[in-house]
Amino acid sequence: MKKKSLLIATIILMSIGFAAISTTLIINGSTTISENNDDFDVIFTAASRDGKDVYNSVVDSTKKTLTFETKELKTLNQVNLFGYKITNNSSNYDAEVKVVCGPKANTTTKYTTIENDLDGNTNVIKAKESMTGTFVIKLIKTATKNATEEYTCTLQVNAVERNSLGTDNNSTITKTGTNIGDQICLNTECFYIINNTGDNYTMLAKYNLYVGGRYDGDLEEYVPYGNEQTGLQDASMTGHNGVVAYSENGNSYGTSSAKDNYITGYIGKLENLKYNGVDFNHDTVRLITKDELTSLGCSVDDATCTGSKYSWVYSTSYWTMTPFENGSETVYTVSSDGELSAEIPTTNFMRFGIRPVVVIPKSIVK
Repeated sequence: MKKKSLLIATIILMSIGFAAISTTLIINGSTTISENNDDFDVIFTAASRDGKDVYNSVVDSTKKTLTFETKELKTLNQVNLFGYKITNNSSNYDAEVKVVCGPKANTTTKYTTIENDLDGNTNVIKAKESMTGTFVIKLIKTATKNATEEYTCTLQVNAVERNSLGTDNNSTITKTGTNIGDQICLNTECFYIINNTGDNYTMLAKYNLYVGGRYDGDLEEYVPYGNEQTGLQDASMTGHNGVVAYSENGNSYGTSSAKDNYITGYIGKLENLKYNGVDFNHDTVRLITKDELTSLGCSVDDATCTGSKYSWVYSTSYWTMTPFENGSETVYTVSSDGELSAEIPTTNFMRFGIRPVVVIPKSIVK
């Protein structure tokens, strides 16, 4: 028996003005499966543009359609890199992948080229495993007038029979329980459960990430760490340790360095643990919200978290992802003395750290 899945990528490149080309990459994916729908499931599980995670902004709810928009290409031989990861969720079938790219039907291209590189030069995704690849868009000729170029890349995925079932290649998962306040550890990364409704566990990191530096309250100054930073949690990252600036300017989490530098980095660390069935992305890995803090017993009116029955809520000093409502350029923060306040998030204010929230499906926690 052989099943097929088809992922189609259409790349549209448009020039604006003299000697400049702006590009849009649209990866339109659809999977057609004639039998055993529930088992043969191949989806996109990661996407990046020039090394920056863009999964949440480009993937649709089916996880089979990606829409990319490139930066402007101005210089000869300049490239845009679009990375992707395809995961084979099947237990019964390996997936054989073939990628073919070329100009869209009835069109020609002369300003750009496209190549697809499959990491490891592999063309087979084993059951319950993933494969990564990169589309490389290159400007080979500068434009003197407006132009439109389109490519279509077809990723044909064939299901190949196996002699044994594939199994999840998960790292160790341990737990103390499944109630609010209980701990779940993904290998060495431990979290407190803060929400256990529905199909997922929402969890707050036990410690801040080992990044940035420490705030010396006696000297009232920031002391940066050296190369010993790991980007992971560390038992020493309590109090005012592991503190960083939140943003270059403004209080938007979506454009903050807290998200782009530290949460993105942590997503990569979690992906290395290889938990099949978990999509680590900016929807499932983020900072805590004000509403989540109030659900744990923090009081906005009293500006404190000391009323919470969970002392770990304020065991470290950390940023939230919630802007203050009064219109000022501030962000809610939690201090290790229990204070819940709104602080200025710009680069010269380094008194709070990165304490991630991670959402995982209950099904992987045995």
